[in-house]
Amino acid sequence: MELTVDCCLGVSTFCAANHPVESCGSNGLPLTPNSVQILGKFQSLSQLEHPNLCAYVEICRIQHERVIVVAEHYSTSLQTLILKKKIFGLDLQIHISRSIIEALRYLHSKNVVHQNFHSKNILISSEGGVKLSAYGIYYMTQSSTLVSFPIGYPKYLAPEVLLLGYDPSKSWLDKSTVCDETLTLYSSKPKSDIWSLGMILLEMDVLSVVVEQSVQPELKEVIESCLQVLPENRPTADQLLKYPLFGSRFNVPAAVFKFPAQPLQPDLLRIHQLMSKLPLSEVYHFWHLVGGDVEAELRKAGILRNKPAIFSLPCLVLEEGESFGQTKDRTTLFDDSVVEISLEALLRRLQHLPSSVFDPLMDDVINDHQTLREAAQLPLVIKEKDIDYQLYRIVMFDKQLRGYPLTRQAIVKEAREDVPPFCRARVWAALLKVDPSYSAMYAAIDKETSHSSDRQIEVDIPRCHQYMDLLASPEGHAKFKRILKAWVNQHPQYVYWQGLDSLTAPFLLLHFNDEALAYACLAAFIPKYLNNFFWKDNSSVIQEYLAKFSHLIAFHDPVLRNHLDCIGFVPDLYAIPWFLTMFAHVFPLHKIFHLWDKLLLGNSSFPLCIGLAVLQQLRESLLESGFNECILLFSDMPEIDIERCLKDSIEIFCSTPQSVTFRQHEPPSVSPKGNRSFWDFSLIGSNSTLKSERCPRISAEDFIELLDLNHKRFARPKMVVVDVRNANKFQNGAVPGSINLPYQTCWTTDGTLIPCEQVEQLERARGKIVCVIGSSCNDLGLKFSEILLDLQWPRVCTLHKGFDVLLKTQILVVPAAVGMC
Repeated sequence: MELTVDCCLGVSTFCAANHPVESCGSNGLPLTPNSVQILGKFQSLSQLEHPNLCAYVEICRIQHERVIVVAEHYSTSLQTLILKKKIFGLDLQIHISRSIIEALRYLHSKNVVHQNFHSKNILISSEGGVKLSAYGIYYMTQSSTLVSFPIGYPKYLAPEVLLLGYDPSKSWLDKSTVCDETLTLYSSKPKSDIWSLGMILLEMDVLSVVVEQSVQPELKEVIESCLQVLPENRPTADQLLKYPLFGSRFNVPAAVFKFPAQPLQPDLLRIHQLMSKLPLSEVYHFWHLVGGDVEAELRKAGILRNKPAIFSLPCLVLEEGESFGQTKDRTTLFDDSVVEISLEALLRRLQHLPSSVFDPLMDDVINDHQTLREAAQLPLVIKEKDIDYQLYRIVMFDKQLRGYPLTRQAIVKEAREDVPPFCRARVWAALLKVDPSYSAMYAAIDKETSHSSDRQIEVDIPRCHQYMDLLASPEGHAKFKRILKAWVNQHPQYVYWQGLDSLTAPFLLLHFNDEALAYACLAAFIPKYLNNFFWKDNSSVIQEYLAKFSHLIAFHDPVLRNHLDCIGFVPDLYAIPWFLTMFAHVFPLHKIFHLWDKLLLGNSSFPLCIGLAVLQQLRESLLESGFNECILLFSDMPEIDIERCLKDSIEIFCSTPQSVTFRQHEPPSVSPKGNRSFWDFSLIGSNSTLKSERCPRISAEDFIELLDLNHKRFARPKMVVVDVRNANKFQNGAVPGSINLPYQTCWTTDGTLIPCEQVEQLERARGKIVCVIGSSCNDLGLKFSEILLDLQWPRVCTLHKGFDVLLKTQILVVPAAVGMC
């Protein structure tokens, strides 16, 4: 949709019906508020796109069950023209009626019934376009059962709708006074909209008939067919378009019927032209960023008014909670007023931006614009509220996403900087390499057949992030269930584990209107980050993961590792929900979005680094706590600074040798670099062996890379090598620059290193990676590294397979004679 000069945002509001006090559903849980149900139903309306429909943009829920709806709007309506006593010529009547019928045909194909016809709900743009508005209220309120007022204007309602009447205490479907045949035949269905159309055409034609004393036979035929009392005798929208009135003889271009709008000021024309190609939902997002507040707009218009609480007190309250005597608040009654929000303020805010911001694929746009360059350096939370920066990022991502999958590498590059919230859903799908044919694949999956996990799914869904209104709505629960059942049915090698619902929640919330894409993202996410976690017996997978987490803690923070070991507070007690749900169970979703923005850029080991970053934020509390205090601390996760956590986790990831976190259950796509024999960890042994080793191992490949003998990677050495073999073996061959500290002779009686030149050399290297090399025929290397860990040495590891793995590398030398320690 192109943004015309007279296009604006229209804001309307109404209150949902309240449930009786302490009402519960069949599952024993409190009933979902009607306003939440309306939010869920609205989402499908926001996806409707047709040139003759005003697009729904946003809905929000505020206190007292009130919802606010934002939609495309125009100042001129059919009612405006009628009140001005405009004579509707035949061409104009045909144009308007054809546009309405085209809109109805589209709505009926989507199972949406209008039932809110009125001449003021037929809007006309300055370009002559005719658009239906307020067509979704009957659908989003579930045939008006979620509100305490009838929907529709009596003047335009079909006879069968008036026959049913209105009972605010229950749905019309419960009326015992109407027989089943009547309910089936005369419920609000598409044919009731056809009657309303006939009334609109008649209203337009009356003035023409009075003035011109005649009526076109073809138009009369259409009106008479629409106003048949029995619904079955009325045509459908498809059939109406085949009437002679809408044949080629009467085809007239819509541009003929233009209604001049107030022109924009010259200084705003440039920015309006640049923004005219953006979707209205995007424009609303920018309006919100510049401080737009729909609730404030309604208060300014006098539609929302504050009422002193004392006037809301009831006269009588029964023990059961039922109350009587409150004065009816008139603001809760239905008000069909629409508050127009001009976009001129937004255009003025953006008029200083250069045109290059709207074409961000050009090089160095940020560098050429001081404001954008400064915004790029701001904290993430501030950047997400900066209108200039967000406009640039959103327009750029939008262009790149249109080229997916060919532009995926460019998307990844930009996502490393940040991900605009408005684009997050599509960016995540691109980062997860979702197949463009995901819709067909999802449609082919059985989501209905009963499964042994159905009961657990039904129990888990009502407890999963229900503070988010969309996820708490019946629509959200239904989508939740279908996605989970689809995943379970499509992966018979796995079982449903509690936590899978938490993994699904972020994707469902982002892709609420594209259920298939939510499933595709989940299906791509699990094998990448949780490979084999959902086996029926997943103990080996989880224990390996936790062992690697313990090694990572020891590598980066030996003080914390030693303290947690001392009090017996092992990762099994707190970290399983972290990794099984990738933190989606322990953090609210608004934090998960920022966390996963970076997580999706990392490999399967990156979550381990996030876990350590979380511990480091809690480090002071943990070091001062005993076992019981630590249990209490993690029972209610303290506030975590996610931006700091992400920075720390990236530092941890970049400073950790890849083989430290390498696991047997890595995803199949993870392939080691270089020579496989260097990387082979298959001889480590069982998980019990892995857990018994307190320090991590690194592969020979990582060892050689960190050694950097040719100084190609690092200006200064990143690693110091400690060889614990005896002096004779060391003299026969050693790693260049390594320190020889024979395990049997280097310790004092109190467990510290005997002072000598080699120990001083090691002390000077504190802070670098310390790799301990022992013989493959004994475990002295492991013992030496664990003693260093007890002495609070950071970044200690051992070489997997010991000295023997280096014999074929051609890096060994015969060292000069050195003194013994």
